[in-house]
Amino acid sequence: LSFVSTMADDLTVIPEEKNRRSMMSDIRIVDSSLQFVNELLRNMLDIHRTADKHMKLESAPTDLLRDVMEPVMSVLFMRGNGRVKITTDCPTNLIVNGDRMRLKQIVLNLSTNSSKFVETGFIRLRAEVVDNNVIMHVEDSGPGIPDCKKDKLFTKFQESLDTLNQGTGIGLFVCKNLSDLMGADIFLDERFDSGIPGSPGTRFTLRLNRPP
Repeated sequence: LSFVSTMADDLTVIPEEKNRRSMMSDIRIVDSSLQFVNELLRNMLDIHRTADKHMKLESAPTDLLRDVMEPVMSVLFMRGNGRVKITTDCPTNLIVNGDRMRLKQIVLNLSTNSSKFVETGFIRLRAEVVDNNVIMHVEDSGPGIPDCKKDKLFTKFQESLDTLNQGTGIGLFVCKNLSDLMGADIFLDERFDSGIPGSPGTRFTLRLNRPP
């Protein structure tokens, strides 16, 4: 796909502007599908690793802003639609001992879920310290989660949350498995409101149960 994308920009290969636009449109569709397959396979592998106790977590000083939130924000920017504001709210030099790759995976899964629903407004990655405990949040201004689905959010192969039923139902399950391995708690904060009329939004919270 990368090779075709490069060639599509070469005027000597495809001189007609209309044909180039058509090809780039097809490339974006293929790229989106490949991202979906990649995430599906990665999550399926992680489900088996965590179930079989084969996954080992690394522990190292992790800067939550630089090592977790900013890389996730870059991914969201690349996939974004331009109408959603993506922001971080994290103290500088907030360091915690943890597995930076798995922390990044949890935040990416949660924020990718948000990006499926938020058409306008914001997706916000936030971290804070409360009573010497590091807490991370992924907040958005989407339509919120129906009450009938809230009690099964973290179950395996849950019914898709999106209206087109395109979700696999395993992203949140993986987040729960990883947080359990870390000794952390993950949950939906039902008190959250985005402040945007008609868009109550969603906030998922990851309480790391460890000090900065």
